[in-house]
Amino acid sequence: MSSITQSNSRPTRAAATDTSRWIVVVGLAIGIALGLGGSIVNRQPTYTIAEHLSSVGLITACMLLAIRFGRLAHWMAASGFALLALAEAIILSAPMSGIGEATFASGVALYVPALLLVSLPKGLPIWSRIAGGLAAIPFAVHATLNWLGQNPSPGGPIATTGYILFSIAAISWIVQMLRNASVAGR
Repeated sequence: MSSITQSNSRPTRAAATDTSRWIVVVGLAIGIALGLGGSIVNRQPTYTIAEHLSSVGLITACMLLAIRFGRLAHWMAASGFALLALAEAIILSAPMSGIGEATFASGVALYVPALLLVSLPKGLPIWSRIAGGLAAIPFAVHATLNWLGQNPSPGGPIATTGYILFSIAAISWIVQMLRNASVAGR
C-alpha cells in the first residue's frame, strides 16, 4: 500500500494537506511575481497574460487558504481569504467587462474588508498583519476616488502602493505555509 493512499484509494489527510500547502505557495508566488512583473511590462499581450495568470494564482491560493482557516475555525481569516478570492475574480473580469476601471475599483473595494478580516485576528505574523492592514488603505482610497468620479488608474501610484503592501502580506503567508511544511515534516 502506498504511503500516499489508503486502502480505499483516497489520499490521506496528510498527503492532501501537503499538496494543498504547495498549491497555496505556488499560487501566491505566481500571483505576486506575475502581478508585480506584469505591471512593469506594458506590452500587450504579455501584460494581459501576466495579469490573468496572477489572478488565477491568487484566486486558487486564497480559496485554499479560506478552507484551511475555516477548518481551523478561524472564521474571520477564512472569510477574508474567501473575499480576497472573490475580489480577485472581479478584477480578473475587469478587462472583459467593458467597464474595466469601475470593475477594478469594485474588486479593490472588496480587498478592504478582506484584508482587514485576514489581518485583524491573531494567527499570522505581526508584520503580515500590519502589511495587510496598511494595504487596505490605498485600496479604499482608490475605490472611493473611483466612486467619486475621479477614475484613478489601476496601474497608478495608489493601487500600486496597495499591491506592494498586499505582496508583503502574501509573502508572509508563503513563509507561514513553508514553516508549517517544515514543522509537519519533522
